[in-house]
Amino acid sequence: MLAELILLAHWQESAEAAPPPPPEIARLKAIERILFTIQEEYAEAALFPAFAPDGSRAAVAVYSVAGRALILLDGEATETHHQVRIPRFSADGKHVAWAWGDRGKKDRDEWELMLDGKRVKKADWIGDPCFAPVGDDYAVWTGKDVTVDSLGGHEGGEYTCSWGNKKAGGYTEPPWREPQWSTNGKHLGSLAQKPSRFMAVVDGKEYGPYDFASGFTWSPDGKIAAWAAMEDWGEMRIFTPKKSYGDGYESVGAPALGSDGSMAYLARIRGRTALIFNATVVPGFYDGMGTPSISPDGKRVVVAANDGAEEASSDWYLDNAWMDGALGINEDEKALADAGSKCFMVVDAYKLGGDWWRVVRPFFSPDSQHVAARARSAEGWQVLLDEGVGPVYDEVHALRFSADGKLLEFGARRGRDLLWVQLPVE
Repeated sequence: MLAELILLAHWQESAEAAPPPPPEIARLKAIERILFTIQEEYAEAALFPAFAPDGSRAAVAVYSVAGRALILLDGEATETHHQVRIPRFSADGKHVAWAWGDRGKKDRDEWELMLDGKRVKKADWIGDPCFAPVGDDYAVWTGKDVTVDSLGGHEGGEYTCSWGNKKAGGYTEPPWREPQWSTNGKHLGSLAQKPSRFMAVVDGKEYGPYDFASGFTWSPDGKIAAWAAMEDWGEMRIFTPKKSYGDGYESVGAPALGSDGSMAYLARIRGRTALIFNATVVPGFYDGMGTPSISPDGKRVVVAANDGAEEASSDWYLDNAWMDGALGINEDEKALADAGSKCFMVVDAYKLGGDWWRVVRPFFSPDSQHVAARARSAEGWQVLLDEGVGPVYDEVHALRFSADGKLLEFGARRGRDLLWVQLPVE
């Protein structure tokens, strides 16, 4: 009882400490370079761009070309297929991988994994390939004996994650996300399912089982993995291979790890979402939050948040996935904005960046002094950099700071042009 009273007092004190209003937003000038222009014949198709992390190349998954799909790689069209995955580039842009599939026989699809234009795997189902942040190793989930139901969904079969000469298999459901590499490229983790149970898989070793799991992540040095999970149909907790965190809250999720052992995650307190940083509640409570990010020096934290809707969703894990951009782009953003919901960044408890339809995954510069995110409004997609905002685009992807922190770089689409954009950091 005493612990509950202390927590309630902390909640009331934090809620009353209203963050100051955001400063006036400055318009930032951008340096733009066209990578290629999408052919006019594909202008009305559904377009899903991808950019090399170094800005050297781009590709687009194109859907609804006479009921088919194809890849535009460096502006050149591939053959068409029933469905394609969005291409992924290696860190240096020299390699590109994607999967595509067609309807096969006996209620099965026939999928191929392509690497630099050459087939390297065949399977009944293939997920999104994922290159390591360093080097040219990649990881991918594949499915065997997977059938296609009457609605085009996949059922049954066995799923395996493979990377290099290693494998982890025997799972019964396709993963929700691609495998997660550590930043040094030495370790691999993922969330997987066996019959009605979730597992965390770290370098092939299983942890669990759990009733539900989400939010797999690595520490910046690649030494610690963390995830959110539920045991015995209780409340969600944060797990690492050795410990668990988050006791004393209604529920927790969306962990983030710092380089010095620091940790941040979300907690549900009386129906509202709070940010926990190093076991302390950060002042301010909101209807929803994305996954937080810790600064490289381990001293600061930033998160995307939304507030002002008439009713917050009861499924706050779904809210978190939507805030992180995992559920794609849809008109629900406008509907939420019309209902009064606004999204923004919260940096060290202070609201920053104005009111947007959505703000996605803010993060810090290498020197821990600047924050950046991509955001959507009625105008389109823009990049936020501290109190400034960049030009308007139809899409923004692959946002990153340069190694020296002097540039904020990203890929963008404006009409049929695919661009690599740089914003000077001052």
